[in-house]
Amino acid sequence: MLVVSRKPGERLLIGESVEVTILSVRGDQVSLGVSAPREVPIHRQELLDRIRRENRRAATLETTDLKQMGASLRAQLALPTGIPAAPSSHELASPAPPTPVVTQGAA
Repeated sequence: MLVVSRKPGERLLIGESVEVTILSVRGDQVSLGVSAPREVPIHRQELLDRIRRENRRAATLETTDLKQMGASLRAQLALPTGIPAAPSSHELASPAPPTPVVTQGAA
């Protein structure tokens, strides 16, 4: 691990494309700014740990767990419980054009 001392406004370069800038130091807290290309993922460690933990949990869910989660979500969103039936072929056909109405003009 490289350990460096930096003051606010100073920068640290990682490779040629990642730049870390010390924005401020207040007590034992340091604010950093990170500039990197979009393809370089940047995550706070605690969030990355949480994402990994949630992914592992989701990968081990049972079908009944998923059904319960779906029912709970439907209830929260007030969604219907059944899946609507697919429309029949006559419902999918375009409606017949309207029949023209012919009126006699007054003479």
